[in-house]
Amino acid sequence: MNTIAIGIDAFALEHGLKVRNTLKDFKHEPITTTEKVLTGTYLSYDKLANLIEGLRDGESYELVFHPGDYDPNSKSSLNRERRDDYENIVRLQALLAKHTNIKNISYNDLAQIKVKKW
Repeated sequence: MNTIAIGIDAFALEHGLKVRNTLKDFKHEPITTTEKVLTGTYLSYDKLANLIEGLRDGESYELVFHPGDYDPNSKSSLNRERRDDYENIVRLQALLAKHTNIKNISYNDLAQIKVKKW
């Protein structure tokens, strides 16, 4: 188990928090955020809109973005895509507002949801 996963596992267990289901190295069976993790980075707005229109009721999805501004001094592999992610998130707000069954939250919002400790 890598040290980051150990720290996340211990913190989530202590506080009864959900964790992202892509992190597989846990000592305990984690209570995950979602069944499906989808990345919005590298997708055009039209592809994102089609993806959202195809979401099924009663399912849980996590759509991951890495928004921000381009930083010429950054070594991040996502540096150039951050601005595109930001613009797509802004454009998607009107589409998401039409779907009352979709909750648009951040990972910080999700972390505030307490779950029963396992």
